Amino acid sequence: MSTVQALSTKTLIKTNEYVTVTVTLPTNPNDPATFVFNPSTPVVLDGSGKVKYIITNEDVVFVGAKFYQDDDNSLQSIKIETNETQSILTLKAENKNKSKDDDIAFKVIVAARDCDANGAIYQSQDPQVICQPEI
Repeated sequence: MSTVQALSTKTLIKTNEYVTVTVTLPTNPNDPATFVFNPSTPVVLDGSGKVKYIITNEDVVFVGAKFYQDDDNSLQSIKIETNETQSILTLKAENKNKSKDDDIAFKVIVAARDCDANGAIYQSQDPQVICQPEI
């Protein structure tokens, strides 16, 4: 099991936010991995904030992220950092739509480090960051 180390709270107001993600790899590389996000849905209130997914390279290697909307105004930037012990995916979100919630939906994609897995690639269920105006 590989764990994404993180602190967690439920709202972001111009601060860095860390989401804990636990990845459990299956015994059969053809089966899906299990991803658990805590908190499951961070919220950015009026303003902007960063959400960081920190992946420790114990059993998995961070490969990338798949986003569903090319024209998402709330997603301001994406940054990926990697070193010997961890990978960090940082999303900067801004609450631009003051009249309704705006979700940033994506999938986290990892690969198994174990050579016996033959380069198995796994993608998460859909985590989201919600940009929610304070009305």
